Amino acid sequence: MEENKNETITEGRVYELSYILVSTMSETDAAEKIDALKASVATAGGSFISEETPYLRELAYEMTRVIKNVNVRFNEGYFGWIKFEIDPAALATIDKQVKLDEEIIRYLIVKADRNINVFTERTPVVKSPRMTEDGEIVSGEEIETKAETEEAGAEEK
Repeated sequence: MEENKNETITEGRVYELSYILVSTMSETDAAEKIDALKASVATAGGSFISEETPYLRELAYEMTRVIKNVNVRFNEGYFGWIKFEIDPAALATIDKQVKLDEEIIRYLIVKADRNINVFTERTPVVKSPRMTEDGEIVSGEEIETKAETEEAGAEEK
């Protein structure tokens, strides 16, 4: 028997999907969203390699996402990534699904190296400084402390 030399074997390529989810969901909901996304990759014929679980972080700038025909602005979101291997022809299915998901503010799919994983440093979300009625600028933590102090003072009276 003669082998067909024109036949090409398509191998899967490794991709990384970085995403920012809306901050209105809980950490549990964010993890469930990504589990569903990983299941979609498997359904499209891909295989999961690694991930960084989503965590809440302050965004570098305000981002807008259209949700139910309304522009919604976000200053923080759940950031994470998943790395997977999939046939390049099936990648369009994943891209379309992520693009239509209103709970994903931004995303980026890039070719990746299977063996390199870079984990980001988890910085705590710190509330921006605010101005009090007196014109004094205080941090979010100081505002809570000041409010507690005022409540304690009111209880003493």
